[in-house]
Amino acid sequence: MNAVQSFWITPESINAGGWINKRFEYIGWSLSFYLLQKNFSEVHLYCNSAGYKMLVDKLGLNYSNIYKTLDNQEKLISKSWVLAKILNFSLQEAPFVHVDGDVFWFDLPNKDFFEADTFAQCIEMDDVMYKNILQNLQTENAYLPDFLKMPNVKACLSTNMGIVGGNNLKFFKDFYHETVLFIDKNQEIFEKNQEGFSFVPIFTEQLLFIYFANYLQIKLRFLKKPAFRGNFIEVLDFNQISPVSKTPDFIHLLGSYRARLTYCNFAEFWLHKLWPGQLEKINAIYQIEKDELTGFPNFLSPEREKRLPHLKWLFSKPEEVLEYPFIRTQTIFGVSLEEYNINTVGNRELLDCAEFEEQRVKVLNNLLNATDSDTMFQHFESHLNFCLKSIDEVKALSFELNQAYILKSKFNWFNDIKYESQYYWYNLIIDSQKECFQEFLLTENECKLVEMFKDETSFVELTSAWLRKYPTQNQQKVEKTIHEMLKELINLNLIICI
Repeated sequence: MNAVQSFWITPESINAGGWINKRFEYIGWSLSFYLLQKNFSEVHLYCNSAGYKMLVDKLGLNYSNIYKTLDNQEKLISKSWVLAKILNFSLQEAPFVHVDGDVFWFDLPNKDFFEADTFAQCIEMDDVMYKNILQNLQTENAYLPDFLKMPNVKACLSTNMGIVGGNNLKFFKDFYHETVLFIDKNQEIFEKNQEGFSFVPIFTEQLLFIYFANYLQIKLRFLKKPAFRGNFIEVLDFNQISPVSKTPDFIHLLGSYRARLTYCNFAEFWLHKLWPGQLEKINAIYQIEKDELTGFPNFLSPEREKRLPHLKWLFSKPEEVLEYPFIRTQTIFGVSLEEYNINTVGNRELLDCAEFEEQRVKVLNNLLNATDSDTMFQHFESHLNFCLKSIDEVKALSFELNQAYILKSKFNWFNDIKYESQYYWYNLIIDSQKECFQEFLLTENECKLVEMFKDETSFVELTSAWLRKYPTQNQQKVEKTIHEMLKELINLNLIICI
């Protein structure tokens, strides 16, 4: 079976494909291609000339066959970008699997999976986005094909299309015609209410697909378990490592996850590990390009990810953070650095906020001094070795907090979430090039676990402390939960394995 990828951009595009910056987009595409080339006999690219220039001319990705089918499809793409991708499904003349450029398919399933008429990544369930679009369509008396009028459509199931393919080629040709018809007949409605129908491309691809297959009584096979309400942990978890291949099996950095630095750093690590020469090439390209790439933000907007939502400030580089210490005290409390010592007396929140900002600057300085490519890759190797240990092996180990990177506060300075834990614990992350910076809040359970550390602490002591605090919980389940949290906290360099 052949693997297929699609890519098209405009020559003047300043889009980084949802990645933090263009460098990580190059890394993502290179890793995705490398793994496909390793696992499939042929990898085909369907693109336009601008997409060809980036992936082939610039990055040197050596696809088996390249088809510039999208060069003359501007009219189709202007209707909806998703139609270009679905067009490529319909053009296949042999069994295929289409793989998005943010999918890293390390280990393939058994061959039975690929013998299905149609297959895809996973079912998505209970997503409000799809329900809202369907309701808006019905309210507007929009055109609905017969397969969207069936009673089961009310459930608003969808199919995540990170991978999709199969052997029933006629189905994909028919699906293309159905999607074009759906978009054409409703174009005027979509244009009148662009906000209400902003996610129609995803709706068209993912919801129409599953109900059209169901209507035709074509059985779909899925690679992964269903995902509820955007909980895609199974396809995002770099901590789950196969003891045989010593890699994850399947990662899909879908949606906004491409703009989370933790995941981007993992992608860089695996490209370094599997294809180091390509990473060197990308770094050389980016060093030349980066000053010319205006309009590529290093961060998402505050509306798309929780990052200093109380503030108007967004920093694109770590150094800019250091130029504005006590930014929260100034913005939230109106207290400048000079007034800090006078005004903190008697104001617990202001004092906590000022102390938090002091810690933040120290941690960032530690990161800037200690981070480079070699140290980051060495750390991820240590993390990989830990992930390969069984829970019984981990039970014999001890751990301690990495005090240089621990950031805590009595109050939550990110949002209005309330935790039961005593402190809110935060993590700061930069990339190997020291160009991107992010900070985020740990989960409530991670906060609770961190609070149980007292100098060097064994796995057994952590489990005992947890069970004392939550005596009704099952010990085996607690041990598994702590094991998974330790993987993540070691990955974040907040906990050191002794």
